[in-house]
Parts: sequence; C-alpha cells; structure tokens
Amino acid sequence: MSTAIDLIKGIFGKLISSNVLISIKERQNPLVSEYVIKYGEKCPGLSINEDVSMDRETGWYQVLTIGVGTKLSINRASVSLTSSDGSMKLLIKLMSGERLKSSEEFVMTCGEPKESIYGKSVIDLLINLDVVSRFLNVIKERRKLSDGSIDELLRFLGNAKLGVEQDLRRLVSMYQWFEG
Repeated sequence: MSTAIDLIKGIFGKLISSNVLISIKERQNPLVSEYVIKYGEKCPGLSINEDVSMDRETGWYQVLTIGVGTKLSINRASVSLTSSDGSMKLLIKLMSGERLKSSEEFVMTCGEPKESIYGKSVIDLLINLDVVSRFLNVIKERRKLSDGSIDELLRFLGNAKLGVEQDLRRLVSMYQWFEG
C-alpha cells in the first residue's frame, strides 16, 4: 500500500504532466510547494461576491500536513470570484453561522503566472470540488448567469479531478480527520 506522501506526489505529478498545474517553487513536501492552476489562455470577465447559505451543514476537508487534516462543519460561505490581469482568484470564507471557520484562496492563471498557492490548497480544492460546485451553481442560478463561464470553470476543474480521483479517494481514507 502506498503511503500518503507517495499518493500526494503522484497526484501532483499527474496534474503537472496533464498541464493543469504549473510548479512555481518546489520543495521536498508537495503540500508546501508552490503552484498555479493553469486555466487557459483567456480568463472570463467575472466579478462575483456573494454569501451562500445552506439548509444543512456540510463537511469541508482541509489538509493540514501529511496524514492529518480537519473536517470543518459549515453551513454558509462567502464566495468571491474575480478575474484581472491574466488570473482568476476564488476566495471562499467557510462559516458556521456568523463564525468564520477558515478561508481558502485558489489562484488560476490565464497566461503568465504572477501568483501561486501552496499544494495543500490544490488538494483542498479537488477534495471539496463538489462543495465548491454547489456554491458556484447557487450563485449562477441566483444571478441568472447564462454566459457559460461558471459551467466552463467547473468543467475544467472536474476534468482536472477526474485524472486523480482514485488517488484522492485513497488519500482521504488514509488521512486522520479531526472535527473542526
């Protein structure tokens, strides 16, 4: 059986070889290495800043280090998706009621990389993609967005996850998750 670090290295290797990720600064541990998600040549002109409430709590898995993470119970999120200067930023503030539990920032480039995120954020995004999809679809419906940019972004992320989905499942089952 593979160890967690082997699985993580394999996931990043697959994402880099399929041109989903660009390695900016490599370190021995891929979770603290720096990457940027390569979205494409042109970012959609998005500017979204919305609160999304859920009718019931859902779990958000957050990787802390090799083999250890937290499972946050959330029922609300503040979602900001903006694009400018050749990149897109997705900022999600994870909340339980009015209490901020954590925030996650994901950077995608549509040209030359200018900023990067840690590998742990890439893993968090892929593990929680179903929750991110729910947030973005609620916003799409609420704002009646019909230009296809949200669907295109979710399709891109879904395809990225598809190539590493089995490894992600194995990784989640290997980790020790603490309630947060």
